[in-house]
Amino acid sequence: MKKMFKIGSALVLATVLAACGGDNEATENETTETNETGAIFTPGTFEGQNADGDLLVEVTVSETEILDIVVHYDTESEIGQDGAEETAALIVEAGRADIEAVTGATSSSNSVIEAVEVALAEARN
Repeated sequence: MKKMFKIGSALVLATVLAACGGDNEATENETTETNETGAIFTPGTFEGQNADGDLLVEVTVSETEILDIVVHYDTESEIGQDGAEETAALIVEAGRADIEAVTGATSSSNSVIEAVEVALAEARN
């Protein structure tokens, strides 16, 4: 009986892990498309703006990674600025824009993520 429970538990765990891992693989493949030379981005600094137009980012990239993000605010509060800066740092650390919003600064985080996605679209080969 214990052996059956262990086997059942292992199957459930394997199913859950497979289900969770599937989406991440698709996202990683989408964000790491390369050209013939292995480059993901055209090196340089690219600008992106959120849909509301109150936040602008400058994203600096090499051929294969996000190097730096500078956030320029229009109407963000100081609290929002902290969240925006933290989001920018997390994006650089992760090497991609599809991260979760910073808790307590969801709106600012989403604005930064949106603007960075616009800039990265420009940078992609």
